[in-house]
Amino acid sequence: MNRIDIAFAVPYGYAKYSHSVYKLSQAILQTEMTSEEGQDSRVGNSVRTRDNLHTLSEFEYLRLWIEKEVSLYADTCFGIKESLLITNMWGTINTTPSHWNMTHTHPDSCFSGVFWLSAPVGSGNFILSNPTMIDHWIDRLQKKSGMTVNANSSQMITITPEEGSLLLFPSYVPHMVAPNENNVQRISISFNIG
Repeated sequence: MNRIDIAFAVPYGYAKYSHSVYKLSQAILQTEMTSEEGQDSRVGNSVRTRDNLHTLSEFEYLRLWIEKEVSLYADTCFGIKESLLITNMWGTINTTPSHWNMTHTHPDSCFSGVFWLSAPVGSGNFILSNPTMIDHWIDRLQKKSGMTVNANSSQMITITPEEGSLLLFPSYVPHMVAPNENNVQRISISFNIG
């Protein structure tokens, strides 16, 4: 675990993969895809793999690395000592300005995350929203006191994805992917734990 930050009084973890992601990107592109919209948070007919990547040999090293990082994050932030395993893992490819993911949570999981295989500039930032729904409170405080918004009092934070980077967060935190601003290929692997 390279870094743990706090936003909305919620810890999220950040790690950098030390190996090349080229073979993983090629493996994703060779995996069976679906473009059925409405089955998940995808908008704009982007494509997604089945949610079984964690069972495929091509992704075994990545799965083991993610599970190690999740265990460090869960122990450091929540005092969870036992190993936590990936329950499902899938890839998503967004390539046009109409591709994005609407705000959603993962209610059947404990922790969730995203690993970026390809994240060109303008391909869509990752946005975490404040789960406490404090919009009215923030607006009122800003008007009354001139309060400066920070990571604990903001309504959302934006994370610029980086190739080979991992982001971990509790599954109850609402999150989305902003629309692809360019015609570039953004490839990510998402997963759930517990």
